[in-house]
Amino acid sequence: MIDDDQALLPQHGDLSGEVLDERRFVNTFPDFDALPVEQARHVATRIHARIDLLIPALMVELRSKIGPIAEASDPRFNQPDFTLYAGAGGLALALWAAAVYFDERKTHPDLAATCLADAYRALGHALDLAEADRASSTGFYCGAAGVHAIAARMQRAKNPTAAAEHTRRVLGALDRALEQPETEILYGRSGYLYSLLDLRRCTDPRERTPDLENALAVVFDALIREGASLGAELSRQFPDNALAKSPLAYCFPAKQGAVYFGAGHGLAGVLYVLLHFPERCLHSYARESIAGALDFLVSIQNREGNFPTDLRGHRWDLFHWCHGAPGVVPTLCKAYEVFGEARYLDAAQRAADAVWSSGLLRKGVGICHGIAGSALSLLTMHRTTRNERDLYRALRMCEATWSEPCLAVIRQSHDPQRYRPGSPDLPYSLMEGKAGLLYAYVAMQRPDQGGFPGYAGAG
Repeated sequence: MIDDDQALLPQHGDLSGEVLDERRFVNTFPDFDALPVEQARHVATRIHARIDLLIPALMVELRSKIGPIAEASDPRFNQPDFTLYAGAGGLALALWAAAVYFDERKTHPDLAATCLADAYRALGHALDLAEADRASSTGFYCGAAGVHAIAARMQRAKNPTAAAEHTRRVLGALDRALEQPETEILYGRSGYLYSLLDLRRCTDPRERTPDLENALAVVFDALIREGASLGAELSRQFPDNALAKSPLAYCFPAKQGAVYFGAGHGLAGVLYVLLHFPERCLHSYARESIAGALDFLVSIQNREGNFPTDLRGHRWDLFHWCHGAPGVVPTLCKAYEVFGEARYLDAAQRAADAVWSSGLLRKGVGICHGIAGSALSLLTMHRTTRNERDLYRALRMCEATWSEPCLAVIRQSHDPQRYRPGSPDLPYSLMEGKAGLLYAYVAMQRPDQGGFPGYAGAG
């Protein structure tokens, strides 16, 4: 029998740190079905208890990082950043999620108040920087629209006048959002649409303005038109390429017009946002295009459950939120919710199985391309299935984020894309660093609400 004190200690016996290849660890955790049910539940309880200890410690560490400068692993690359992805906006969102968690638990009222104050302090820095950079993108994660949408949500109860001003700022960027070349969720139009959606979700239906509803319709229609146009063009240009057969396709200009399929820069992310308008997906001209694009995604899933990175089809080895199965799981789960077609749920389960087997990433513990992203992907699967196995898997992935055998390898891993070996470029950010880890830990403690930051409409 393991006593309560032992349950709080890190236990590494189930995870060896054995390397599978240059990108992944071997997942030596026993799966849920390989354990007696009570033992699996005990493991989950132990992990929840450990997370309860880690959340306040992470919160304290992040407090010292609040400011206008996004601290990089190499100080030469420190720079002001307001975004949700890398900067003060992401710190605000993570700390606010933690404040909500503490407030719900009613066990640490002092921590709830401190965390909320810190969240507003970080938000203040983000808004000041966004005000000074009116030419930034209109995306959700990497643009001012996302920061203003989160600010409106945070201030809705506290300061309705300020929340209304943030809504006005997002709506005021409509023309720029329609003119910019990017369509993806980080920098582009679908990210702007998601920001509008976030505003509508946190606004009382009686207070929603015609301007907001019009902007939603205009951007939705624009994404369908341009996706259909590029989809048809690619089909004509590459008649023998099975990866060029989607009725909707989107390119990323920053990468020479690459046509990506993942959540960060491509089709899965755009579809995820479009699926938040079920009445349009089911009953409008867009139904055939959206359903066809979803069926295309299912058709290009390989036996392992993963997806190619882009149209060229030469990369199938990325298991990240931005590229690969972890980011496609939420899209397929949402497709099942909207259309009710079992094939989407089946494909989501195959993708989740791939995340379980291949989501222990040597790249680090972050959300965008790390182990926390794998955990949140599996948590999203749990929210759809309410299957105890999926939650167990998500919690096990979280356990890997403090597993010393894994961390020791990560610290020594050489990644030519990074400023410094063994560290994310932005070690305290939401999508790459410890703010994201805090967000993921909070999500695990609120499994019926938790998911990817903002992207899942939670937190």
